[in-house]
Amino acid sequence: MTKTVSIRSLLNKGQYSLYIALAEKGVFFIIFMYFARTLNVAEYGLVMITFSFANILSSFFEFGFAPYFQREAAAHSNSIEEELNSVLGFKAVSFFLYGILTVLYFTYIGTDTPLSVAIVATTIYVFGISGIFSRTLFGFNQYVNSFKALIVSKIIVFIVAGVLIIFKASYEFLLLVLLGGAILQTICLMSNVSHNGIYFKFALKAKILKRVIKSSLPIGIGLSFVWIYDKADVILIQRIIGNEAVSFYAVAYSLYKIPQVIAGVILLPFFTEISNRYATEGSLSMNELFKPAVLLVTVSGVIILAYNCIPELFLTLVYGNLYKRSGWILSTLSFALPGLLLNNLTGNTLNAIRKERKVMNSTFFAFLLNIGLNLMLLSWLGIVGAVIATICTEYFMLCIQIYYIQISQGIRWQKTTL
Repeated sequence: MTKTVSIRSLLNKGQYSLYIALAEKGVFFIIFMYFARTLNVAEYGLVMITFSFANILSSFFEFGFAPYFQREAAAHSNSIEEELNSVLGFKAVSFFLYGILTVLYFTYIGTDTPLSVAIVATTIYVFGISGIFSRTLFGFNQYVNSFKALIVSKIIVFIVAGVLIIFKASYEFLLLVLLGGAILQTICLMSNVSHNGIYFKFALKAKILKRVIKSSLPIGIGLSFVWIYDKADVILIQRIIGNEAVSFYAVAYSLYKIPQVIAGVILLPFFTEISNRYATEGSLSMNELFKPAVLLVTVSGVIILAYNCIPELFLTLVYGNLYKRSGWILSTLSFALPGLLLNNLTGNTLNAIRKERKVMNSTFFAFLLNIGLNLMLLSWLGIVGAVIATICTEYFMLCIQIYYIQISQGIRWQKTTL
């Protein structure tokens, strides 16, 4: 019988996704930390709103392409070259609509920083294209190549941003550095993907694009719902409470999300492995999920303990004494971690066995719950309402996805050889 996926093998491959994530988070952390320490609370809140909106809008233009191409590369699809080219053509054309919607939104809310909005919006969109190439390399099991391509751009951004911070440059210059890094990163990754015999050319073939979107769109819609409820609380807090509340909540939430990077060490190579196994065998064993699940619960338990013992220390070290007051937010949010990490596992499993519509359904229900709870609780309980909404949403989505896995014919429940 087929052996379960080795945790050691996943860790060996996934370590590079950790290095990549640390490099990415490190650069953003330094820049956001600089913003938090140099801008006033209201200005910092506006910067966070800009990034939140750009991420939400960009998610609508992702269409699930990145995980789709990771899955197809793992399954050794013969049509991956023509599919990639059609998707790249589509991304180039759809950028214009993305830009128009960004302008309309920030014109509506009123902003006196159009340059920074344009830079942030473009940066987030380019990172989305970069993600397609990175996940494709993961599907080819070329984690080292992906790491090498990404680390070059990150080192350059880190150095340039460091120099600008030393000389106390304006935050617009730092945003331009991020944009330049995103473009360089995309070029490097594209070059590495081409080494797999994929020739890139501008193409937009409707028939091919329709075939891709038919499978990838449910993945993309599911990710969009996650992005929305992940970022919408910031926008709702700003609307209902104010910019300062956004700042105190956002710094705690950013630390709460860090363990998701650790989960990626396991889950990114895990998705490649089970996608390949499902493509060749037609089903997966439930035992495939057991070891990763135990590891994720253990990791979340350790982090919950740390975040509840010394939350103020983490916040002070990263964001300064001003945000020490966010300690209770971080410690309470941490209890959502098991749900957050495990629903990443269950979601990846459902996508691997081509039950992406089930993932879409679960994230849609979670989205409705999250938005509904925030609207009901924010005006009544303040930031406490946003914290409650986050905790309830993560466990609610986990329960739905476990149910879908239970009834799926793509999962074998009998024991297999360990």
